[in-house]
Amino acid sequence: MTHAVNLLPWRAERRRRERLRVLLLIAGAPLLAALVAGGAWLQLAAWQSAQAERNDYLERAIGEVEERLDEVTRLREERERIEQRMAVLEGLVVRRAQPLRWLNGLVDAVPEAVVIDSLRVHQGAMEVVGEARANDAISLFMNSLERAAAFRAPRLEFIEETGEDAYRFRLHVPLRGTTGTGEGTDGPE
Repeated sequence: MTHAVNLLPWRAERRRRERLRVLLLIAGAPLLAALVAGGAWLQLAAWQSAQAERNDYLERAIGEVEERLDEVTRLREERERIEQRMAVLEGLVVRRAQPLRWLNGLVDAVPEAVVIDSLRVHQGAMEVVGEARANDAISLFMNSLERAAAFRAPRLEFIEETGEDAYRFRLHVPLRGTTGTGEGTDGPE
């Protein structure tokens, strides 16, 4: 005897389950895609927000650095102005002491046989007019001036005999430490 087995309800049940599974896959795929897209969108939004925060931080930091650079630039300009003032003051101090050095050098260079009648400082040079008992005394005076640190090589402008053992002379003596423009070099005449 053979049993009669009805396979139709089992097949129909399997088909129904397959349809349900396919329908669930068809309905779940867009839902899953929507979930993945939503998650990706949320992640991108988080990354964008974090990048915006980093950009804001960098802009603030750049602003602070630019402020510091402006301050450094201002301080450098102020330092340059102060250095210029110091250079002017140092120049004034040096020029203030120059006449004293010139006169000290002149006193050390004058031999006993020479008498200075007048001095005139003008445009970086000193004009010395005086009398000497002998030509040798004038020569000794010129050599002493040339060796002195305050003067350069003197030049004899004229010499004339004014009497027995008396010679009138005029020397042009360039001064060290002057610009030659006459600024601050005019001394007592």
